[in-house]
Amino acid sequence: MVRCDGGTCSLGPDGVQIKADQPGSVLSVGNRVRLLNGAEIVGASVVGDGAQVLGAISARSVRLAGGDDFTGADPDHCGAVLKGAGLARGIRLEAGEVVNGLGDFAAASVERQLAHHPRSK
Repeated sequence: MVRCDGGTCSLGPDGVQIKADQPGSVLSVGNRVRLLNGAEIVGASVVGDGAQVLGAISARSVRLAGGDDFTGADPDHCGAVLKGAGLARGIRLEAGEVVNGLGDFAAASVERQLAHHPRSK
């Protein structure tokens, strides 16, 4: 079952897939989520409010914590972000965290979004 909270989400450009592909698995997509450029969310996953998957990423059984959306003034309070391309399996990120991966995301480091986006004044 795929559950989408009410509100707005950005899906695309390019194809985006959201699949609860195992019996009994629940996939939840929050409000103000951005899934872009070939993102695929599969399995028992949670993509919290304001979280983002940016790129040709197969995100399988991930938990991306919610927070403000990408327009938020403080990146440390924004939803979690996966960006790049490849396989992200079992990744758990808190608000304000980002993984920029290529290939197997298990080898990529978790960073704070503040390292990439300064706070708005």
